Amino acid sequence: MNNQFRRFPLKKTPFRGTGWVRGLAQVFFILILVISISPHAGARKDPDTGRIRVLYIGDHGSGSPSPIMAAEPLISLRVAIAYFHLFGNDRKRLNRLYFPRTYAGLVQYDSIIVSDAPVNAFDDKHHAWFKDAVIENGSGFVMIGGNGGFGGRPELPWTPTPVQDILPVWCVDGGWGGGRVVIIQPDHEFIRSLPLERRWDWMENYDGNEVVLKQEAELLAEIIIPHRGEHRPFWATWDIGEGRCFANIGDWPYAAGTVFPGAAQRRLSDF
Repeated sequence: MNNQFRRFPLKKTPFRGTGWVRGLAQVFFILILVISISPHAGARKDPDTGRIRVLYIGDHGSGSPSPIMAAEPLISLRVAIAYFHLFGNDRKRLNRLYFPRTYAGLVQYDSIIVSDAPVNAFDDKHHAWFKDAVIENGSGFVMIGGNGGFGGRPELPWTPTPVQDILPVWCVDGGWGGGRVVIIQPDHEFIRSLPLERRWDWMENYDGNEVVLKQEAELLAEIIIPHRGEHRPFWATWDIGEGRCFANIGDWPYAAGTVFPGAAQRRLSDF
């Protein structure tokens, strides 16, 4: 692995909650990584260790899924911090410290996760690198929603960047809403691997960015907006070029309040 940027020290913060919920979260994270790796690219993993090499860009700490991924033996994780609540020079400084400094450094990763990271935490060249990594290198790319994801709220949107070209959804600038999560493709490889035999509490009300499904993309789950009957994408994936992209329109750390796995962690005491 290229050492062109400093490794952020990962704290082994325990994931609070029942063992079952912790296991559910780990399954969810791993499957997102797997589905984000295109079959066109072959078996994307470290040939020496057999681990999936993941670059996680976003929040880090006890409220983030990054400690769970760091503890997972199937994953080799690097964290590049990109908090939406930091401003100006602080965003650029963290980018310089933790983000790969060259395109060659970026494409060493099998899967790239941009988790609620603001678009202006990156330079224009980085936006182009993300697109090229997917289309030309066969990298997996995952965008997680939130204030800094997709169309932004109140952050700037990803719409005018090359990243919009590879996402399975069209970003709606400033769009936001929530509702009931409904599985569209229960037989899809990703959905079948999740413990969704019953409806979990987190599926009853989940907020996220407003997006529109691209014609070529595959819709796996949607949100139904109450009182309006409006259907919006929740999980979507798209094979494009040599790679694959996955969209999760809501934020996912339990620190965000009402999201998976936080809602599940707090409400599954009856399981």
